[in-house]
Amino acid sequence: MKRFDVLTIGLQVIDLMIPGMDGHILDREMTLLDHAELTLGGDALNRAIVLSQLGARTALMGAAGVARLGDVLLQQLSRYPLSVFDRRIDVPTAICVVLIDEAHERHFLFQSGQNLALRYEDLDEAVIRDSAFVSVGGAMVLPELDGETGSPEKMAQALHKMGAANCVIKLGAQGCYVSADGIEAHIPAFPCRCVDTTGAGDTFVGSFLYAKPQGWDTLASARFACAAGSVAVEHVGANTAIRSKDQVLARMNGQ
Repeated sequence: MKRFDVLTIGLQVIDLMIPGMDGHILDREMTLLDHAELTLGGDALNRAIVLSQLGARTALMGAAGVARLGDVLLQQLSRYPLSVFDRRIDVPTAICVVLIDEAHERHFLFQSGQNLALRYEDLDEAVIRDSAFVSVGGAMVLPELDGETGSPEKMAQALHKMGAANCVIKLGAQGCYVSADGIEAHIPAFPCRCVDTTGAGDTFVGSFLYAKPQGWDTLASARFACAAGSVAVEHVGANTAIRSKDQVLARMNGQ
């Protein structure tokens, strides 16, 4: 048996979440905030937290800056039941200011920090070999496959031609599209009260990667992931919503 069910590799960020912003923030010399919250973020980090909260044996690998924010990052990660394999790099830790407007749309001010300095030789090959699944986040962006062009059916066809046996394409508020095991299906999103969509996609990916190794079929895993995503958007922050598997199962059962 592998030591870890899932290893996530990639972006780790300190997020400053500021909800309730309007379109005139730059027109004013000062804006008084009703609320602001410092949280953890980054796709690999978000997925790792979700997986660990669901009960998967989870590892996170990447980098942390050596200054005070790097200490904050690692201290906050120590609250979760996961193994962290971060290299300390002598650059500022990544920070992202997330402005959330009244329509719950997000606007980002992002400084990449230590993530840009992470190299392949910084990764621990022994941990990679000892992980059943590896999820790499933030490695690249493929505009033709990001959902802005074409259809999910065409995206799945393109990915199958590249050699992917099973494809699950997240569609935000429309749920997801599954092309796997000879089945094509659209899994609708679960009803919810949207507050903040930050990290919802990472919650989806992390939850799918939790369910699939448990022996769930692809459709059931995708439905579980959609339910987790609907829970995630009801809270401010990229990884603050998911507390347990039972919480997601309750959403699947209409609770």
